[in-house]
Amino acid sequence: MDHYEVIGVARTASITDINAGARDALWAGKVDQTRTRQILNAWFTLRDPQRRRAYDQQLIVEAPGLPTVTGPQPTVPVGTAPAPTLRGTHRQPRHRA
Repeated sequence: MDHYEVIGVARTASITDINAGARDALWAGKVDQTRTRQILNAWFTLRDPQRRRAYDQQLIVEAPGLPTVTGPQPTVPVGTAPAPTLRGTHRQPRHRA
């Protein structure tokens, strides 16, 4: 299954959309362990510009009929920006009054 389909975002989605899509996919009802791994693997691949570019190139080779993303690709030198996190993907314990 395509990483973009797993998270539920378009191929042209921004990093904010990818984070939100992964968070929503994890919160969508009962998610088993296999599905959770698929979502986190897709998010881990698509959140990094270099991994995402390599994944998109792999998709083009495997399925040449897919639309391609055009325009400048974001370039962030490795180690200069903090890695985004999926905050709010776990439930906080309730405090009893």
